[in-house]
Amino acid sequence: MKVVETSSGSPFSNREFDLAIFVDNHVAGGVATFLETLLPRLTQQESPSLLIINREHPGLPKLVEALPRSVELIVYTSPLGLPFFTRVGLSWRLSGIEKLSGAVRRVLEYFLLIIESLQMRRLVPLRSNQRVLIINGGYPGSYLALAAVFAWAKHCVIYLNCHSLAAKRSRLGRAFEKCLDLALARRVSLVIANSFTTQTSLQLRFGDDSPDLSFVYNAIEVPSSRDTSHQSISGVLSQPVLGLIAVLEPRKGHLFALKLLKKLNENRCSNPAVLKIIGPDPYNFGSTIKESVSALRLSGMVQIVGQLAKEDIYRGLDLVIVPSEQDESFGLVAIESLSRAIPVVASSVGAIPEVLTGSPNASVVEGWNLEDWIAAIEYRLDQSLSVGFKKEDARLSRFVDPDQMVSEFKALMGIAG
Repeated sequence: MKVVETSSGSPFSNREFDLAIFVDNHVAGGVATFLETLLPRLTQQESPSLLIINREHPGLPKLVEALPRSVELIVYTSPLGLPFFTRVGLSWRLSGIEKLSGAVRRVLEYFLLIIESLQMRRLVPLRSNQRVLIINGGYPGSYLALAAVFAWAKHCVIYLNCHSLAAKRSRLGRAFEKCLDLALARRVSLVIANSFTTQTSLQLRFGDDSPDLSFVYNAIEVPSSRDTSHQSISGVLSQPVLGLIAVLEPRKGHLFALKLLKKLNENRCSNPAVLKIIGPDPYNFGSTIKESVSALRLSGMVQIVGQLAKEDIYRGLDLVIVPSEQDESFGLVAIESLSRAIPVVASSVGAIPEVLTGSPNASVVEGWNLEDWIAAIEYRLDQSLSVGFKKEDARLSRFVDPDQMVSEFKALMGIAG
């Protein structure tokens, strides 16, 4: 860890903070959206707060601008940070060397965990009994987030916030990882998951050695205006536009979505659907998607548009599909779609059923049978035309109330207000 700048322009002040927050995030995805919603609200208090965040965090200038002036900021960088391991691991995975990639990456990360932990303790010596919220993509997740736990746990009160399902212990490093889990469980006061499904996965990972666990659902801001315009000709959607909004990587189901589109349009001769793929491509998986588009002869039916501004992401979409194949710990895209009056068809993976079951505007599909997916998509498109977007019940309200989310975080950490 290398501190590259502080908000005051001087070394760390080591003053008393009501809350210190540590973030290590490199992808413009669900965690980035969560941080944009949580941090400005969580730090709105008279007592000063400290934010320690990586320089590579997407949208960092916008996030900093939204923070109150009482927040002291430390921006850091690491010479061999998470993106390096993630890119190497993904490239090997695509080459069929998945087990080797995972083993080598973890060995390197655990070695660096010790170094980074000592560096953090030296560069940012937090005071005794300081509350520290460490926001982690998952578990084990970022080795820097784990290093932060070990750096400050001796004198501070640690809260670990996890945003992905806990990974199973690897075969090669099972004994070592069990020791790591036990050491971490003894050092954190509470692990806060982003859904009950994530909390359950953490319980299974830690077993009898589990720390105290709880969960707080992520929440989003409801857009001030909704684009509910649909192209319709004689009661039929003319070229319905399906959206797939996710980071471009294998587990998000892009390749399955292309096969689905191919099969769907075989039945739609006069009004074929268009698939709009939206999201960043940090791992260069877009080239694989383009090859599949060409092989399936879907040119003209697929638009790969990259990352868009927040207000443009959902514009013009008639339906959003979420064909995630694994590790979906919440389903932020599905909630954002419903809040914009766009119906959803999603896979039954992770926390998606927990979040979507009961919605009159969403279908959750079990398994990967193309006909089942097509039936769900056609039903949702027909419903949009015949009855429109139905009113969501109170179940959705907790996902669109950021103030309630912040209140729950404060209550769990014993922060007044």
